[in-house]
Amino acid sequence: MDKKTFHKKWYYKLLLFVYWISLILIIGTLVVFSFYEDDIPIAGLFWVIVAAFLYWVIKKILYYIMFKERFL
Repeated sequence: MDKKTFHKKWYYKLLLFVYWISLILIIGTLVVFSFYEDDIPIAGLFWVIVAAFLYWVIKKILYYIMFKERFL
């Protein structure tokens, strides 16, 4: 399946919704807990950046597997 066909499928919007909601929930949870539980609130922001980077890498790897799209 090519990329344009995949983006037209009904489950693409569902996958995109799950991707963004899970990313927002994880980042929100990390930010909230960093201010309540950590002695250093900036550490929570570090983990937010790490989580966002991991989500980006996972998306790029899946696109490479599915569409043979360049990684960078």
